[in-house]
Amino acid sequence: MTTLLDKFQLPASAAPARADRYVCDKCGRDVTRYIHPGRAHVWQAMGPVRFKCKCGASYLTGAAEWDHLGAVERRNRIFQTVGIALLLSTFFTVLVVLVLAIFYNGTHTATILWIITGAPFILICGPFLLSVGASIIRTRF
Repeated sequence: MTTLLDKFQLPASAAPARADRYVCDKCGRDVTRYIHPGRAHVWQAMGPVRFKCKCGASYLTGAAEWDHLGAVERRNRIFQTVGIALLLSTFFTVLVVLVLAIFYNGTHTATILWIITGAPFILICGPFLLSVGASIIRTRF
């Protein structure tokens, strides 16, 4: 008898169908982390279009490369990522300026301000730019 805690398992060849776990059709290896079935209200995963199992079986991943995205989708991803980064950086700038003005009279105020306000921008845009760069390298070279 199965319970609600049991994971729903499908072969990887049925990848667009929703499942908790995907296994290779040939060798039975767990390939769930390479399969990206679509989800509502979420960007399509960016990555290799195909995954090749160690046994040689090849599967569609459900991901798309940067070059396969349309111009509108690329523009939206860039503007939304940079917009969120700027919004958080602005929020932290205001917060840090207020805190430093009230509690701190040191000589390194500008350095602290740059580090704390630049960190959200770097932490959000950095991984995005790395994933776009990796996708471009995979498809063009």
